[in-house]
Amino acid sequence: MNLASYLAQNKLKPTQFAARAGVPASTITRILSGARRPLFDTVVKISEATGGEVALSDFVQPADAAPESTSEPTEADCPAS
Repeated sequence: MNLASYLAQNKLKPTQFAARAGVPASTITRILSGARRPLFDTVVKISEATGGEVALSDFVQPADAAPESTSEPTEADCPAS
């Protein structure tokens, strides 16, 4: 189950859940909006606060499903000629 589904099912606001999980409300809001990927410690706190209903694996994407980078390549990305 993803975090948004968990909050909806349990009728929790992000701020309420953030207090329960012990993380800043802004962190939960950014995770929900997709603006931020959670750090491992945050994922553990979310999983614990949901009793495992939102699992660590719910935050992992397969390598082939990862979003493509939209940034320009840097000199370090290009082989020397």
